Amino acid sequence: YYDTQAKVKRHLESFHIHTDLSPNVLRKYIRQFYIHSAQDVRREPEKYLESALRLVVSPEEKNYVLNYILGFELIKMMFKMSWLQQERFYSLQHNQEEFFNTYIKPIQYAHRINGIIQPKDKKMFFAQRNYFVQKPEISDKKVLELIMVTFTTDTVSNLGFSIVRNIRPVPFDYDYIYQPEEQRIFS
Repeated sequence: YYDTQAKVKRHLESFHIHTDLSPNVLRKYIRQFYIHSAQDVRREPEKYLESALRLVVSPEEKNYVLNYILGFELIKMMFKMSWLQQERFYSLQHNQEEFFNTYIKPIQYAHRINGIIQPKDKKMFFAQRNYFVQKPEISDKKVLELIMVTFTTDTVSNLGFSIVRNIRPVPFDYDYIYQPEEQRIFS
């Protein structure tokens, strides 16, 4: 359990995410995990009971929550990126198409349907750049809600698990992803 907690903390730091894994934060996430699982019930009712029982029965399942925390924090970071930053992030991934379809595409869809980023005049290059580089103005509460309706607990936990177990590394270059957009010479 503590080994996984230390790994999750190291991975969060490698993504420049400064979430303290204090007992209070862990309790908050366990509660959130239950709520998120309950929302999954609409999609897959058997999953809620399964996840609730797993957490109560086995201490190893606390690792599942730690993986959930890592996955959730990473998705939260992606929700707050501009589309240009998201593009830079997924361009670093080994399987770009899978990463884009699993995480980036649903996030951009959530941005659009919730009016967070409105791609107006998509066909016009200069207009497109404005929404593409726009950083989403979104509260932590809204991000939490959007993640819970956009992704299942399994999707969130599997992302964290694959990083902790190094099954599918997620390359991250903070300076490259967050570099300011170059000024256009002809603008």
